[in-house]
Formats: sequence, structure tokens, C-alpha cells
Amino acid sequence: MKLNEEQERAIRTLNGPVLIFAGAGSGKTRVLTERIRRMLDSGIPGTRITAVTFTNKSAREMRERLSKIDRKQRKGLIVSTFHSLGARILRSHIEKLGYRHPFTILSEDDRLRILSEIYSRHKLDPSDAKKDGLLFWFSRAKNALADPARYFESNGLDPGVIDFFDEYEQALQNTNSLDFDDLILLPIKLFQKDKELLEDYRKHRTHYLVDEFQDTNPMQYEFLSLLVKPNHHIFAVGDDDQSIYGFRGSDVNLILNFHKDFPGAGVHRLERNYRSQAEIVTAASAVIKNNPSRAPKQLRWIKPHGEKILGMYGSDEEEEAVLVAEEIRRRMVREKRKPEDFAVLLRTNFQSRAFENAFRLAGIPHRVAGGYRFFDRREVRDVMSYLRVLANPKDELSLIRILSRPGNGIGEISIQRMREAASLQNGLYDFLLKMQSEPGLVPLKREGSTFIAELVELLERHKPTFSRGLTNAARALVFDLKLESQFRREGEEDKAVAMRMQNVSELLSMMQHMEQEAREDGDEFTLFDFLKAVTLLTSDEEEESGGKAQIMTVHVSKGLEFPVVFLSGLMDGLFPPQRSLEESASVEVAVAEERRLFYVGMTRAMDVLYVTGSRTKKKFGEVLEMEPSRFLAEIPEESLIWQTGHPSAPRPEPENELTGLLSGLDSFRTGGV
Repeated sequence: MKLNEEQERAIRTLNGPVLIFAGAGSGKTRVLTERIRRMLDSGIPGTRITAVTFTNKSAREMRERLSKIDRKQRKGLIVSTFHSLGARILRSHIEKLGYRHPFTILSEDDRLRILSEIYSRHKLDPSDAKKDGLLFWFSRAKNALADPARYFESNGLDPGVIDFFDEYEQALQNTNSLDFDDLILLPIKLFQKDKELLEDYRKHRTHYLVDEFQDTNPMQYEFLSLLVKPNHHIFAVGDDDQSIYGFRGSDVNLILNFHKDFPGAGVHRLERNYRSQAEIVTAASAVIKNNPSRAPKQLRWIKPHGEKILGMYGSDEEEEAVLVAEEIRRRMVREKRKPEDFAVLLRTNFQSRAFENAFRLAGIPHRVAGGYRFFDRREVRDVMSYLRVLANPKDELSLIRILSRPGNGIGEISIQRMREAASLQNGLYDFLLKMQSEPGLVPLKREGSTFIAELVELLERHKPTFSRGLTNAARALVFDLKLESQFRREGEEDKAVAMRMQNVSELLSMMQHMEQEAREDGDEFTLFDFLKAVTLLTSDEEEESGGKAQIMTVHVSKGLEFPVVFLSGLMDGLFPPQRSLEESASVEVAVAEERRLFYVGMTRAMDVLYVTGSRTKKKFGEVLEMEPSRFLAEIPEESLIWQTGHPSAPRPEPENELTGLLSGLDSFRTGGV
């Protein structure tokens, strides 16, 4: 495929600083690889060229494209992630920083163990080490290249946190270990300490290419700056409109201010979108233009006009998911599309449950990308274990899962002894009952005995309640399980606890939906019926051939494309999430990043884009009225057709549906940010 004029201009200059604003679908990977080819052809040896990206996946893709170049010509060429490049440098020179070779790179579990030991030395509960979230702040301080004490103080942390940080750093030094952030931070310190070594690297590695430059954080930026100065042979490719990793420390201002840090930089724009048809490009461009402080650019479509953006709104999230499943089925039949042509993009993983359920019922092969399937999530499996034991006390697998949970005071050996003793009785549950009247049948620590006594009491107390209304009984059970407190005791951070509780809420909402449907049909719906329905829903259809429809978050979808995309769950409070707005130092900055995320979701679509949401959402059985996402009102009116339902008005009668959709549209198109 021949380069277009924009791409050709972008790679024409082989030396000096160059910044490419590469719009969505504009062929940036092709530009990067073609520029490397041109550099090699011009006589710049591979030993002088380094291409840097953010993920191993991106690095692999670039290597595959470059593999078509003669091996001898590309000899010495480095295609690497930031962290791999830093590790390569440290592998040769880490002794200069007082470390020995080889060094150890710690996992997150290793980091947590070190911090837990520090907590113990300070007479603090080591189980609080994860919950307090200090490792997150240690990492953020390093990535910000900030003085740790000042950084912690400016973020409202206790002044004593710096002592924990210093002890953590000393422990790493003592064990000759590095954490992931050190793979970039230590090369910076190395080059600042040893100027001769830095000059040697600058002499031998002269040209750098950087992909996804908009995701760079201050530490990565400093690392690059040290390597490319003073020649400034840097070719940076990115799109400020797709900067969506602020929560990881990336700073969109680094790409916007590139021309200030590298005076005389050539700045080019790739504005031809080869991915999406014209209606999608037009609408996405209109949305992202509402962001302040962005580099001016105007995407232009190559594909001709296709379908307008289609809107669908359900009465609740269950109906929204059913509408999506019906549309996929319809297009599969009418247009002969395959399941893998479709993707549902969500703001957060917990929203996937309704779509998983609807897809199973519709017989659509699917997978949840970048996260666990709903019923595989730990907190959902935990609640399901209690429900299964209540329905069938002889379900020993579920009972053992309950007994085995961390913090219950019961180890594997004790469980094995109880199972062996129970084999002579009427099963494990009956044996637990017997232990209450005959303590000492199996020696246990006091904590373990107390847990079993409380477990038996809880199960026996809740068992009869399930004959008087399924969802209410399940809600009472969840309340008594005190899951939120349990997750916090296990060291979960606030965000993780909130996410787990949201998933439990989704499970109860699903149960309520099934129970209501059964009642409307005049049928009884028992705990056994619910468990049977879930078992049928979760049975994988491995024998089905072909690909699967994708359910994923917008973050996970970055860099992907699909013929048909459903950008779903578009309600304020979910997209953008209320928590993101509340926790940000600037609401304007938070909304700008959420709008970029919305834009990324829109531009994953090649042929057809749907925007969907619901007027209500259930949370722990409570029905919440939802406002439509503020970003929906930013889609040009002429680009959007409401196909089913409407966010601002009661759903019309079927025979008047089209009239109702059109007449209600004006009342919806108000507001914005």
C-alpha cells in the first residue's frame, strides 16, 4: 500500500525532532515502520536506531512488520518497551549504582511482602499494607520524578509515609532488587551520575522513534530526553485526543508542549481516517472538538458515507443488553456477519454482566476481554457458594470454598481432617452441625471454631427465608455476610471494594429480574430455579466454531477496530463515572479525559456505530433514575437516529415509535459539559 501525501511528508525528514499527530485510524504503525525502512535505506545503521513503545504487544507487532526487511540490514535495531530498554541499560551498568549483577525485578506480590514486613516492624497490622495503598503512592511519586516527601505531603498523605518509603527503598537495595518503576528511574539516575556513560550512549544510539507518545509520563519523558539530547533525533507519534491513561500518571501536556522542549521540531498531522466510514468520523470529530487545550486537527474520511449512528435506549440495563443482542442477531442473519464482527464497549468491567446474560440467552458466542467473566469473579463466586449450600447442603465443593477463604482461620490440613471424619457421617455439612454439640471432633484454632459456629448459625437461620421471596432473602443474606468489611480486612483498596460490591449488586439485580419475569408469567421462582438458570447460562459452548463477539472496556479496546461497535452504558454517573469526577482535582480535566475515552470508543467502529443506554439502573435492589451521558448531546443531531427507545421520554407505543423518537429528540439535545 502506497503512502499518502500526509504520510510521505511525515517521514521525509530523517534527522532532528519530528512530532506526528496521528489521528484515529490514520495508519501510524505503517508510518513508523516505513520511516525505519527509509532510515536503513539512507545508510543509518540499525545499531543506531531504537524504537520505543508502551506494551509488549505493540512491540511484537512492530517487529513482525520489520521482519520483512533484510536481516543483515536491520541488524542491531532495537524495538522495545520503555521498561525493557531500561532493563537493557541496567543489565550492563547497574553496578555503578551500588547494585550487584544479576538483580531481581520484584512482582507486585513481592513488593507487598516487603511493605508488610515494614508494617510489622512498626507494630502495625501487616494485612493493612495493601489496603492503605502506599505502594500506589510510591509508584506515583517515582513516575512524577518528584521529591517523595513533598509529593506525599502535596497529596495529603501523613508525613510519616516518607519513613515507610525510605525503608522500602532500603529493603530493595539490601535485597539487590528493583521494582518495575526502577527500570526507568535508575537509568535516569545512572546517566545523571555518569555523564561519560550517557555521552557514550548518545554517540552509539542516535535515533529514537516513540509510539503512543500521548501516554508518556514525566519519568519516561525525562528518560527519553536524556537519550536524545543534544542531537534531538526523535520521531514521536501520538494523538492527544486519545490520551486516556491519566490515572496511570500520563500527562497529555507532554505531547502538546513537544515543540517547546524541542525547538524547530517538524510537526505533521495525519488526518485521513482509513478505518471508519464518514458518518462516524464526522460525529467523533464533533464530540472531541469540545475539549479545550487540544492540538487542532480535522479527521477526514476515506470511506464513503454509510449508516448514521444508531441510538437505542432501554428501560433498564437488562433491556438495553437485550436490544443489543437482538441487533447483533438481526445483522448476523441479514448481513451474514460473523460474531467476531461485533464489540460492546463499556466504561467499566462490572457493566458486562447484563450483556453476558443477554448474549447467552440469544446464543451469541462471546468473550469478555481484559477481565473475568461475570460469574468467574471472586465475589460473585463467593455469594453463589453460599446460595448453593443453602439450596443443597451436600454441595461440598461450595462449602469447601467458603471454609477455605483467607482469614477464616481454617487451613488445608484442617479441612482435609474434617472431610475424612465427615466421610463416616452424613456429609461435611452435617459434620459441621455435629461439631457444635461435640467440640473437639477435629482440633481447630479458636478462630476456626468460631468461624464454623457462625457459619452454621448463619446458614440455618437463612435457610427458611428463601421460601418467602428469593431476592429479599438473598439481599438479607448478603447483608449478613458483611462482604464489604471482609474485603477491607483482606487489604482491598476502596476502589476495588466498590467494584466488588457493584458486582454483587449486579448479581442481585439479575436475580430480581428473573424472579419478576417468572411472576409475570405466573410461575414460581425458587432458589433452585435461579441456580439452574445460572448453570445453563454459564455452560460454555466450546463446540461452536468461528470467532466470538467481544465485550470489553473502552480502555482495553484501544488500538483495536471492529465492523460494528456498540458503545453502551451511556448514562451520567457511569460514563463519565461519578467517582472519576469526584476524585479529580479538576472536574474540567476529568471530563476532558472522559470525552477522549468516549472518542476512542466511537473511533473503534469501522462500518456501524450504536450508542446505547438505559433510563434506570438497579443497585442493591433499588431502582435509580439515570440521566443520559452528557457526551450523547454532543453528537450532531443530523448524525444520530434513535432507533429504539429514547433517553428523555417514556418509551412510545410500537405503532407510534418513529414519531415518538423524532419528536422527543429536541428535548434531549440540551446541556453538555
